[in-house]
Amino acid sequence: MCKDGLYLLKYPNYFIGDDYEKIIILVKEILKNKPFIDIKSGLCIFDVYFNDYYGIVFEIKYNFWDSNYFDVKLIIHIDSIFLFEMDYFDIVKLGLKGNIYFYNDRYYFEPVEKINIKRLGDVFEYGELVYGEDVFNIVNKGIRWFIKQTHNFS
Repeated sequence: MCKDGLYLLKYPNYFIGDDYEKIIILVKEILKNKPFIDIKSGLCIFDVYFNDYYGIVFEIKYNFWDSNYFDVKLIIHIDSIFLFEMDYFDIVKLGLKGNIYFYNDRYYFEPVEKINIKRLGDVFEYGELVYGEDVFNIVNKGIRWFIKQTHNFS
């Protein structure tokens, strides 16, 4: 059982549209099924990031309090930007379409359309998901260009 912690749950290809009740249903499922949360006491903060091209990421922060109550705080980040830190040549090799950012000697790919689950698996194989506050510096300070669907060499 965790006393204090940060947990990350990813739901790729899970889209909610404008139905925010789905987030509440997922939060209830997580609280019911996750053994790292001590339901007896503490504060559980759910930072929820989602968009229409990736899906949902739950960043769960849990703080143990020596008390007799449990509190949940839900923060929903609407239209979050998800980037994938990848090598430029992997982006081209996978035939991805979207924005590329160059920032601090690294390349970041931003999808501009839904990625099917097989292709998303390939993206995760070659890249790492970046979201939240880290994205703002990349998007605002990085060099951006758009690539159309490229040839898939795999």
